Amino acid sequence: MMPRSIKTRLVLGLVSVIAIILAGIMVIVAFSFSSQSREAFLRAAKGEMSQLDYAITLFLDESMKNADMLAKAPAMQQLGEVTTNHLSTTEKSSAKVAEGDAAGRRIVDFFAAVQASHPAYVEVFLGNERGSFVSSLESSAMPAGYDPRKRPWYSEAKPVVDKATLSKAYMSTTGEAVTSAARTVLRNGTVVGVVGIDISLKNLTELVKSVKLGESGYVALVQDDGVVLADPRHDAFNFKKVGEIESKHLDALFKMEAGSQEFEIDGKKYLGIVYTSPKTKWKLMGFMELSEINAPVKSTLYLLGFVGIVSLAVMALAIWLVSNNFILKPLSAVSSFVAGIAKGVYDHRIGHQRQDEIGAIYDALNTTAGVLEQNIKDIQAKTLEAEEKARAAELAKADADEARRNAEHAKSEGMLAAAGKLEAIVGIVSSASSQLSAQIGESSRGAERQAMRITETATAMEEMNATVLEVAKNAGQAAETSDGARKKAQSGAEVVHKVMSGMSDVQQQTAKLKVDMGTLGKQAEDIGRIMTVITDIADQTNLLALNAAIEAARAGDAGRGFAVVADEVRKLAEKTMTATKEVGEAISAIQHGTRSNVEGVDKSVHLITEATTLADQSGKALQEIVHLVDAASDQVRSIATASEEQSAASEEISHSIEQVSSIANETSQAMGEAAKAVEELARQAQILNSLIVQLREEAGQVA
Repeated sequence: MMPRSIKTRLVLGLVSVIAIILAGIMVIVAFSFSSQSREAFLRAAKGEMSQLDYAITLFLDESMKNADMLAKAPAMQQLGEVTTNHLSTTEKSSAKVAEGDAAGRRIVDFFAAVQASHPAYVEVFLGNERGSFVSSLESSAMPAGYDPRKRPWYSEAKPVVDKATLSKAYMSTTGEAVTSAARTVLRNGTVVGVVGIDISLKNLTELVKSVKLGESGYVALVQDDGVVLADPRHDAFNFKKVGEIESKHLDALFKMEAGSQEFEIDGKKYLGIVYTSPKTKWKLMGFMELSEINAPVKSTLYLLGFVGIVSLAVMALAIWLVSNNFILKPLSAVSSFVAGIAKGVYDHRIGHQRQDEIGAIYDALNTTAGVLEQNIKDIQAKTLEAEEKARAAELAKADADEARRNAEHAKSEGMLAAAGKLEAIVGIVSSASSQLSAQIGESSRGAERQAMRITETATAMEEMNATVLEVAKNAGQAAETSDGARKKAQSGAEVVHKVMSGMSDVQQQTAKLKVDMGTLGKQAEDIGRIMTVITDIADQTNLLALNAAIEAARAGDAGRGFAVVADEVRKLAEKTMTATKEVGEAISAIQHGTRSNVEGVDKSVHLITEATTLADQSGKALQEIVHLVDAASDQVRSIATASEEQSAASEEISHSIEQVSSIANETSQAMGEAAKAVEELARQAQILNSLIVQLREEAGQVA
């Protein structure tokens, strides 16, 4: 594997750090978007279920009000006179009014008219304290021994004398799922019977099934006792208790008053939310697939991923170009310079005009090269001087040898004269040898001192190299930290800018919504006042029609035509009253919702204004951080580059100094050898001198 260049390692390191930061930002954005999507679903689902609960409550409240109206109708004054009953029957019997029961007949006719004007009413009926029972459905079959006083609708309503009650959902005698609105009938403060209305739940369940939460969501309705009234996705669960069916999601939400939880339904992940009706205590449960909730998050992550990849590519290219211009070129210059020193070229200098750390390194290298050049020149001079002295010693030795030969020749021709001349020559040789030995010793000591200084210089260079390496390492780490901080600050500034832009749009839309909601609230209040007047008129018309019908019934055949007209007027009045109540309730809900929305919009405007101010301050602070980190990053990067170049140069210089030290040591050793040779020459001169003395003695004897 080929070694990676500094540029490659720098690019890979910075790109890796930036990629990690971008990945962290994507994780944070994904978590934030996921939370926002979840909260948006929960708000929307809660709003839908709140409106649905309002419609259900409005429908049931209307039925309870009608039951209260029936209990107070003039026809109920004859409740105690009803004689039709099924107490003694042993098998199913018809619900027809018994012959001779005039009070029962008048009440049943009245109930039939009420049922006809309300399609959602399955049956209108009553029972009294004597066990009598009559119903608007005379065609229905009654169970054997039927006693209304033992039925839940009677027993539950009897203790409550001041208002109507609503029973649990059950299957009526007609085989249809219903709930009953019942009201006690009082006479002189004593309960004489109970009037009730069986309300079909078909319309309610169809209404629940029609509600859609997004594309995959739906709503289920569960009674406060755990009976499932409507589950659009699982018809088999309807009218069964949650504890009796295999439905973990319904069972878990039923145990909660409010809140949300994730479930797996039919092999898919869902998020469920429960809403408990404040009045009926029924629970509305909304469900939506998590994949649909998180769909906006996925699209945002894809976009962020694409932007991140493009940003990484651009940053990598920028880092590559910057490193090539500001790092590699100075390193190449230093490398070429050090290579020249390694080859023995000491007179080369790096020309530059830089005033930064790189310029300081260039100056240090130039100074080092000058010192090395001077040291080499000194060593070369000493070496030449030693060589000259060695040559002089060799010449002296040659002269000594010549003198010895002359001495031997003089012995044969004339020992005495030759000896005198030889003695003079030996004196000269001895003197020259002494001087040469002293000079060689001085040169040897100078070479030793030179070698010692070079050794000290090499040690200092090694220490400087270690220090430079440590500085380069710390500067590199600081550069990476500064670059990371700068990129993160830039990313934060961009995010804050986008947040500010989005908040500005939201602020404008919120202000517009506030104006629209205020207008809507005023219009709804105007409609509410008009509906109040219409309601009062309808109530009075209804009571007048009921009284007219009763009077026409008493008049017999003579009042039959008037009774028909009065009945039609009553029906129209009841329809008008019903429609007016529904519209009035809807208007009240709109007014309440409008007030709540206006308050919410006011709070939102205030919060958005504060958030915009804070986001603007954050953006300015992050921009200042980006500028400061840019400046620090450039300085630290220059220091790191200079330190790395200085380290490489120091290593080359140290190597050159080691070579010079080796040459100095060799020179010192050569001087030592020369000194030994001179000493040997001196010793030979002494021996020659002894021979001369001996020669003189012999010459004396010869004479």
